[in-house]
Amino acid sequence: MDDRSSTLLARGVLAAVLGLCLLVFGLCAGQGAVWARVLVTVCAVLAAPVHALVWCDHAPTALLVPTLLAPAAALAAVVLAWLPPAGRYAAQRKERKRNAAVPQPTGAVSA
Repeated sequence: MDDRSSTLLARGVLAAVLGLCLLVFGLCAGQGAVWARVLVTVCAVLAAPVHALVWCDHAPTALLVPTLLAPAAALAAVVLAWLPPAGRYAAQRKERKRNAAVPQPTGAVSA
């Protein structure tokens, strides 16, 4: 029984860390950063086998629903991160940043 609980604990901690990484990188991807979308994809791919192992280990009933929902949410995050509108948003944001007016110091004379 002790081995089973320590195994589930280790896998649960790993799943929680990967879930936290998905959350943080997902929030960064909201700014249109490609690196964040890549890291969301990597974390989602790493999270899928962890949740499959937890589900196959005969996890307690309380873990059954979150263990089944987590890979589905990770897959949805990957799909949504790479949809064409996300790329267009990133390009528009980059263009806006490039064309932003440079603030002039007070008292500067413009030609």
